[in-house]
Amino acid sequence: MGASTTPAASVWTAASPAGDGTTTAKPAPPAGSFSQVATGDTHTCGVKQDGTVACWGSDAYGKATPLPGSFSQVSAGLEFTCGLQQDGSVACWGDNYWGQSSPPAGSFSQVDVGADHACGVRPDGSVTCWGYGYYGEATPPTGSFIQVSAGYWHTCGVRLDSSVACWGENTFGQSTSPTDVPDTTAPTVTLTTPTDGATYRLNQAVSASYSCADEEGGSGVKTCEGTVPSGSTIDTSSVGEKTFTVASSDNAVNLSSKTVTYTVAYAFSGFSQPVDNNVPNKAKAGQAIPLKWRLTDADGAPVTTLSSVQLSVVSLSCSFGTTPDAVEEYASGSSSLQNLGDGFYQFNWATPKSYAGSCKTLQLDLSEGLYRTAAFQFTR
Repeated sequence: MGASTTPAASVWTAASPAGDGTTTAKPAPPAGSFSQVATGDTHTCGVKQDGTVACWGSDAYGKATPLPGSFSQVSAGLEFTCGLQQDGSVACWGDNYWGQSSPPAGSFSQVDVGADHACGVRPDGSVTCWGYGYYGEATPPTGSFIQVSAGYWHTCGVRLDSSVACWGENTFGQSTSPTDVPDTTAPTVTLTTPTDGATYRLNQAVSASYSCADEEGGSGVKTCEGTVPSGSTIDTSSVGEKTFTVASSDNAVNLSSKTVTYTVAYAFSGFSQPVDNNVPNKAKAGQAIPLKWRLTDADGAPVTTLSSVQLSVVSLSCSFGTTPDAVEEYASGSSSLQNLGDGFYQFNWATPKSYAGSCKTLQLDLSEGLYRTAAFQFTR
């Protein structure tokens, strides 16, 4: 929270309970010279001239029991403390319920502690935060900073151009920077997978891939949530048309979303003989044509649960540009679906005599959201 620098520290405090049901306290500051001191809620810590850290006051959660090492700066929060070591790494001690005492690896040039979160400036000027972040106080904007300061539920930093940027809870305007232009731009949602209009196989393992970003200097992304988390498997457990949505918000409560539609279909290799897939079929009108096919999932496992299909036809020009192949096998009886086992099916398509002299596109609907088709020329 607050920190001050002075050649030597003179401090006075009254001992107070630890705040966690104990009375653990270090009421007397140690003697000696200090290069920097920082006060938390009920404890104080300072960097001594030899680089060690000394703390006093409440020692709830061990916040006044510093780690060994050589430090250049220390910052005290509500129930935890962090210090910047001489090698640029950050060490923290005390309460770790929100991960506030588990700093990320890497080098920092400055660190500051809030109530239950902490933020630090990296050597490249970027800011990294950790710990509690419900109000966005641990989600810094992009850009280069020279200093950062963490409050209770908000954080502010000085940019390289000397402007101030703030983020987090803003009930009292504490996250509104002095030169802020209100953020009215919603985050950008990039949804890579599933692809809009794509077709995937039944039970195919497809991992969702998406991200959200706020504009440079914006309030920062607060939420980025999809139908499933990015990297998790999307729903391909049943056939048909499905939707996938990613919704995002920033810390200025601008909202955006993106929705795509994809189709899950059976693995269908085409019609089996006597029907051809790549050339038109020549058939006698009024005969029942046996339509045969096999269905599997993405792993080749047979689909044995198909219980019904729908057939439709669309008129087609008979100018094929290629010679139709005669259908050499016909079935008897009326239209019906037969489950032959192991994913094999047959539907006897009873064609009317009125089709004679016309051409049709057969459309087989397996409830996938698409048609399986074949072309026919009908004769008497």
